[in-house]
Formats: sequence, structure tokens, C-alpha cells
Amino acid sequence: MDFIPFSWVQKIIYFDQLCQHMAESLRHPAAVDFFRLITYLGSPYAFFLIALVVSFFMLRCRMIREVLVLNIVLFLTGRLNDYLKVFFARERPKGEMLTYAAGFSFPSGHAMLATFFYGFLAYLTVKHLGGAKGKGLAFFFLLLILSIGLSRVYLNVHYMSDVIAGFIGGGVMLAIGIAVNEILVRKF
Repeated sequence: MDFIPFSWVQKIIYFDQLCQHMAESLRHPAAVDFFRLITYLGSPYAFFLIALVVSFFMLRCRMIREVLVLNIVLFLTGRLNDYLKVFFARERPKGEMLTYAAGFSFPSGHAMLATFFYGFLAYLTVKHLGGAKGKGLAFFFLLLILSIGLSRVYLNVHYMSDVIAGFIGGGVMLAIGIAVNEILVRKF
């Protein structure tokens, strides 16, 4: 079997460029507007507002532990992302950004926070609703997470490797959040 004589860094750069070119070739004004809306659902403002509304309803259902875990781990996920961005200090993709983005590129904060936040909501939905409704809503959250990540590449504010790293980081934080929640439920 022949292997491409590139280092893993060169392979990631090639993969990122390939994804960028593919996204550019699929650009359409209506799609840009759609992905701007989707990317907003992964913004800090959206998380603040949605977490506020979700927390209110969860408190009405006496889900105090879940509210605490959701909000504390969401905050910690955001801080971890900030530290990782400064540590890696990767510049954003060249070319026209089709939405606002500031700071460094790696890992994608939208992908990382969306993976934790909407993933935790999917977990709670399956756990507390169950059945077809719970699974359907959890599937919707999964599609939303993937769409938010892809929107960042489509709008040329992240490389695909930034998004994948965000999914991984958010997945780790999701596993921690679920584990903490399960421990709290068993102890209290």
C-alpha cells in the first residue's frame, strides 16, 4: 500500500483547503442566509438566551441539579475553548468571512459549545421524555450540532479541522457533564 509522503500537518492543511474549496463551490445567497441563521444558534448570545429559557423551564420541573450542571459545564466549556484558542493561536481562513468572527480559529467555539449544550439537552430529552418524542428531539439536536459546525466552514470563519476539534472538545465536556449529572442523581 502506498502512502502519501506528507506529514500529518500537511495532510490536515490539505484536508482543510479541500473543504474550503468545496464550501466555496457550493455558495449561494440563500444558503449563506440560512447558514448565518444556523451559526447564530451556536453564538454566545444564543446560548445565553436559550440557557436562560431552558433553565427557567427546568427549574419549574424541579430539575435543579440538571440546571446547575448545564450552566456550570457550559461556562467551563467556554473558558476551556478560550484557553485553547490562545494556546494554539491559529489564524482564521484567508478570504472573505461571510459572518462576523473575532479571535483565533482553533478550536471552533461554536462547534465546541454546541456539542456540549445541545448534546446535554439531547441527553436530558432522552432521559426524561424517552420514547419517540425524546429520540426525535435528540436527533434534531444532533442535526443542529452538525449544522452549526458546517456553517462555520461554509461561512469561511473556520477550517474543518477547527470544527472537528470543537466537536471532540465539546464531546469530552458532554461526557463530563453527563457523568457529573449521573453521579449527582445517584448521590442525592
